[in-house]
Amino acid sequence: MTGDLPRYAAANARVRTLLGSLLGRTGLDALATYPSPELLLDALQRTPYGGALETRRGAEAVVDARLTIVGRAVLAALTGAERAFAHL
Repeated sequence: MTGDLPRYAAANARVRTLLGSLLGRTGLDALATYPSPELLLDALQRTPYGGALETRRGAEAVVDARLTIVGRAVLAALTGAERAFAHL
């Protein structure tokens, strides 16, 4: 069991560092107030999601791209059964 604790702590720390880069409920609520897709994309450009905007895809594709980035970062912190579970 002592071998599990460091693995859990490392994965937990990685996820906690990513929390600050997520929009969260208030950020998503704020994006819903923008009157046009252009203004929404401009607002997303100033968030961690901005890197995915370089191709000027739709907002849904940008969120999907950010989800992929975060998911890969979390999976990189996991091994074995935990990684397989999170991957599913």
